[in-house]
Amino acid sequence: MKIAHYLRKLHLTGGTKVIAQHQKIMRSLGHEVFWFVREVSTDFDFELPITVINEVSEISSYEVDVLIANKPKDYWEIKPVKCGRLVYLSQAFEVDHMNLRCEKKKREANNFLLRFALDFKWWFKKRRVHKMYEEKPETWCVSPYLIEVLKPYGCPTMLVRNSFDDSLYNLTEKKQNPLPIILSVGDFKLSRKNVPFLFDALKSVKKEFYLIRVSPDSISDEEKESGLVDEFYSRIPEEQLAELYRKADILVSTSIDEG
Repeated sequence: MKIAHYLRKLHLTGGTKVIAQHQKIMRSLGHEVFWFVREVSTDFDFELPITVINEVSEISSYEVDVLIANKPKDYWEIKPVKCGRLVYLSQAFEVDHMNLRCEKKKREANNFLLRFALDFKWWFKKRRVHKMYEEKPETWCVSPYLIEVLKPYGCPTMLVRNSFDDSLYNLTEKKQNPLPIILSVGDFKLSRKNVPFLFDALKSVKKEFYLIRVSPDSISDEEKESGLVDEFYSRIPEEQLAELYRKADILVSTSIDEG
């Protein structure tokens, strides 16, 4: 079977790593798999072939059996493409995410007009999401929670769990460190990751810890100037990230809208 994912812009995110994991599983099962993108904005090695296209109409020539989008805007873009089945991969209920992000940005906004503009922007985005689900697309969900959330729309849904090689994360003998090791993963400048919250908390206690930061982006000036970061890594392979998980005493996730 020919299976393809489509993304307008390929970033390094948890969501794109999930897609890469799904693609590797499908390849191991003998399917022919494609990853179509319009633009690549990361140098991270997903260890998969990426096909850069200029127009989505180019996908038709590949005669794929299943074409998958995981963003509402991408779904509307590829809807006219000729394929066997069009699938929407739901990794999160987008409206919940939008509400949380909008409220956070509104709290940070310094005037009424900006708060009004944010409400207006998110209203349009939410309408696009609702309209997509109201069309009842074939939907694959990465968690049982999402299947329950989407039930009122009546979409045909199927659970497609995220999978990974758990042997990478098995705890081996741990080297003793004189200070507890704290691990924080996420982009400091991405508001929903909420990493500055961790830094504010750590500034209020003695520096009796060893902080390791991992991000898809380079270290920010704020992180450098804080004096809190002992090790920093960017765009590292899965094996190296797993080693950091094994090494840590404490993993702190401050995200406002992720599990």
